[in-house]
Amino acid sequence: MIETNGRIVAVHDGRVDVELAQTTACTACNAKRTCASSKENSHQAGRTQIVTMDAPLYARAGDEVTVTVSTRGFHIGVLLAYLLPTMTTIFGALIFAPGGDVASAAGLLGGLVLGLLLVRLIGRLMPHLSDTYCEPTSTSHPSI
Repeated sequence: MIETNGRIVAVHDGRVDVELAQTTACTACNAKRTCASSKENSHQAGRTQIVTMDAPLYARAGDEVTVTVSTRGFHIGVLLAYLLPTMTTIFGALIFAPGGDVASAAGLLGGLVLGLLLVRLIGRLMPHLSDTYCEPTSTSHPSI
């Protein structure tokens, strides 16, 4: 499990926007030089990320929460985000290669766009794949 702390910045329609601060986990990660959320990237230094997820019971703006992502969910996300667009890009270029360089380049771009759209579609249709959830870090709200 990968855990990080965050703060709820907005609650809407059973969903919450959680602001995540950078943690020491970023320094231990092998992808820190290429990751968009790593502090190693000077243009990202000091920044936070906003993620949207299902709201915990009695969630209010300003509440501190712990956001948890399963290792399985993390690996599925990485495969979808990187491997799927790469494969559709390559297949697009190969399918249109007999038509010449311009057709191959058009197939490459079409495959990339298709792959990115598929990632977005899969993420929206199957949000449970990420196994991401948040829990309040304090019990300041009544429980049922």
